[in-house]
Amino acid sequence: MLAKKFKLHTNHDLVFTKDSFQKTFFLFFSFIIKNPKTYILFLIFPFFPLLIMLFIWTVAIDANIYPPMLINFLALNIVLCAFFTIPILLNWKNSIILKRIKINGVSKFHFILVLYLIFIPLFMISVLFNMLIFFILTKLGIHVLQSFLSPIIDFVNVSLGNFTAYTLIISFFILVMFAMFLFSILLIVIFKMNKNSYIRLTLFGFLLFTLIFSDIIVNSQMSSQWEWMVIIGYFSPGRYFMWFALFINSYANIDPLGMTQIIDYVSGQASFPKMWIPSLISIILLSISTPISFKLFNWR
Repeated sequence: MLAKKFKLHTNHDLVFTKDSFQKTFFLFFSFIIKNPKTYILFLIFPFFPLLIMLFIWTVAIDANIYPPMLINFLALNIVLCAFFTIPILLNWKNSIILKRIKINGVSKFHFILVLYLIFIPLFMISVLFNMLIFFILTKLGIHVLQSFLSPIIDFVNVSLGNFTAYTLIISFFILVMFAMFLFSILLIVIFKMNKNSYIRLTLFGFLLFTLIFSDIIVNSQMSSQWEWMVIIGYFSPGRYFMWFALFINSYANIDPLGMTQIIDYVSGQASFPKMWIPSLISIILLSISTPISFKLFNWR
């Protein structure tokens, strides 16, 4: 659908001058903001899986969930945004648009940079939008709503109160890193593999594995009790980003007792004993995947 839209605008929009980078950015940016699906899939839809997940943990299961998990739960938005980005990038890859951009002198580096500058902010706006919705729900004061979602509202209230300016900024930065890593993987797979079916299957499997074994949809208090999940989790790159966030928001980096907010105090097993381990590995993963996404890109 997007590809058809590109073709309709090809003759007019792809008249590049020396400021081709700026024109390329606004061209693709306009494709995103003018598409109604953007607002539905990236802003509105992610709220409902997040709400369902919080309902399961706080109401249905009534598990012990501590404030540090809020950032991990919000990472669900980023994974969903990555999933919805796959068909968009595939449409662009298979359309005439990339060939026309190449002909008009846009470099590979500038094109990939444009994609990062468009999608990473979009991913983070999705996270902020959902945080805003939860904040509004906690302040509405609607009796029926509060009685039904009381455990969720209580968890969000406590979690928001747990933030300091320092932890909030660092947590947001970690989510940006996580978004950049996932997006770089999308670019590598989409523009390096040929068959769309293989691309979709590979990325769907990767994102599902990330959701399950990165302590995003599974409460770390519970996953820490299952040794097999801890072991498999080391093969999930997302776990390093999420545990970086857990250390920051549990204050376990400065208070050893903070670890009790991450793992079960009796039978839990910590994936990492110190914060420097997941933080360093997260930086290494990002510093490797991002340049590779630029290097391996090929015009079609």
